[in-house]
Amino acid sequence: MDRSRGPRTTDILTKLPGFASLFVSALGTVVLLGWSLGIPELTRMLPGFAPARLLAGAAMVLSGAALWLVRDADAGTFRRFTAAVLAVVVAAIGLASISERLIARAVDWSLLGPRITSIPGLTSSLPINSAWGFVLVGVALWTLCSRKLSRSRAPQWIGLAIFLTGFFALVGRAFGVSAFYSPMPGLPMSLWVMFALQVLGVGIVFARRWFGFSALVMDKGPGGKLARRLLPPAIAMPFVVGWAALILERAGVYGTEVGSSFFAVTIVLAFTWMVMRAARAVQRADAERLAVLGREQHEREVAELALVSAEKASLAKSDFLAVMSHELRTPLTAIMGYEELLADEITGPVNPQQAQQLSRIKVSARHLLGLIDEILTFSRIEAGRETIRLEIADVNRMIEDSANLVAPLAVEKKLGFIVHLLDPPRYMRTDPVKVRQMIVNLLTNAVKFTETGTVSVKAATSGQNVEIIVHDTGIGIAEEHLDKVFDPFWQVEQKATRRAGGTGLGLTVTRRLARLLGGDILVQSSVGEGTSFTISIPGLATATPTDTPTVTG
Repeated sequence: MDRSRGPRTTDILTKLPGFASLFVSALGTVVLLGWSLGIPELTRMLPGFAPARLLAGAAMVLSGAALWLVRDADAGTFRRFTAAVLAVVVAAIGLASISERLIARAVDWSLLGPRITSIPGLTSSLPINSAWGFVLVGVALWTLCSRKLSRSRAPQWIGLAIFLTGFFALVGRAFGVSAFYSPMPGLPMSLWVMFALQVLGVGIVFARRWFGFSALVMDKGPGGKLARRLLPPAIAMPFVVGWAALILERAGVYGTEVGSSFFAVTIVLAFTWMVMRAARAVQRADAERLAVLGREQHEREVAELALVSAEKASLAKSDFLAVMSHELRTPLTAIMGYEELLADEITGPVNPQQAQQLSRIKVSARHLLGLIDEILTFSRIEAGRETIRLEIADVNRMIEDSANLVAPLAVEKKLGFIVHLLDPPRYMRTDPVKVRQMIVNLLTNAVKFTETGTVSVKAATSGQNVEIIVHDTGIGIAEEHLDKVFDPFWQVEQKATRRAGGTGLGLTVTRRLARLLGGDILVQSSVGEGTSFTISIPGLATATPTDTPTVTG
């Protein structure tokens, strides 16, 4: 199904600039007809909304025509020149309106003659945000006309800015924040212009499709499939859920606290589903790639094909996961911030039932944030973008900080939790953030898979190496599985893993971080008797923590 659906989707994206140009030209034509025929309904889109100015309709028609001329990279000189002229006119319309609004110097339309000035609505300049949007449109279209600039990322970045200008105004209109869609009181952006700017922005982004953001979305590999599946819900879901929650709250269905809780829970669940869907899609892509290679092919032939296919799929997957995981952190941070405001009763008193719901929101959000951080670190390491920040760190302090984060989980499960520190304390030159991340990963795994008994962490030295041993009395790992526990997405025991949760990347990330720091990790285990993981990292030092840190790639 994916193979049949993928080409159709990419074909639509290829034609998107043409569709966008025709759509925006049609919107502008409707606005111009509304003014010429004296039908206000055509200029407003919906009753009660601000009308689109006549200049806005003209700018939309000109923008659509220019985008149609340069929608393909093989546009000839005449088409590029004509589009450039139209782009300059669009930008001039925006700049003239900005000049009139900000500098308070009106355009002298009388120079064009009495017939021109008698046209209804012509002398009414655009609102400041609409004018700024069309200035960006003119600049973006002009870059598409330049053979040199059109091969750079400039059109895509400006196209994204155009989309955000319209989307920002639409969000403000939906949520009743007038400063978003009407920066200058009494001068709101019309719905026609909001939609036109968003469509133009998307069309400009996909007008050059062989690099950057659009290339990732159109890629027929795993990265492109993930982007096409996850980007639409990632953009639309927070907007729709937030708007629906606000409408219900204004209708008196529930209060502010319940509305905020409903929004937070819905977004947490939605993004959890998206993250896990991404992980499953990557896992299926790897399985399909291995199935295509086949077991009967020659060993060298299989290795060569696997290398080429894996490098391309891994690069696309890692780029997408790195960008997507980073973007997912932003709404999560907001969710956790609002939860803390509600829990601290900043916005009003919270009853016991609401406090319990807020506690569940906090736990779910922190769990999801941990999953995202795990995927983000994994993708950065795979893409070779993980950097090391070396500094002198206290070994005992790193272990204590890590243990304090996991100790509540052990207490909740009524497990013994033991910490053995170095005596006397020792220092090492390493990246303390990554060391703490490794220790937390191992301790969290130990608590997850231990039902009774104890979990312990111990520090020791061996030559110039620091060894950190995490031991548990949990379910253990069979000997035939010891070599597989560090593979991505591999699970020791399906039922236990499903019950404990996680992405299956914790041990993979831990080993790769250890090797990134010049060390390694070993495992010893017996089924039913527990497991011990030993991290060995070089860099034992006698220096003090005042040494200047250094950053390496």
